[in-house]
Amino acid sequence: MVGTRPWRARALREALPELDEMVSMQAASGMVRVARMTERERARREQADLAWAAGR
Repeated sequence: MVGTRPWRARALREALPELDEMVSMQAASGMVRVARMTERERARREQADLAWAAGR
């Protein structure tokens, strides 16, 4: 990767392990949020399909 400095990220992780943990938790939280949103969207589309089919 151009312009990245892995040594800097490694130094940060070594100096601040709690920061790495926080970032991991935020990422996991974001994935859960996306999964929930996707589930809601699927349910909404399913309802729309049923409504459309009932209207025919």
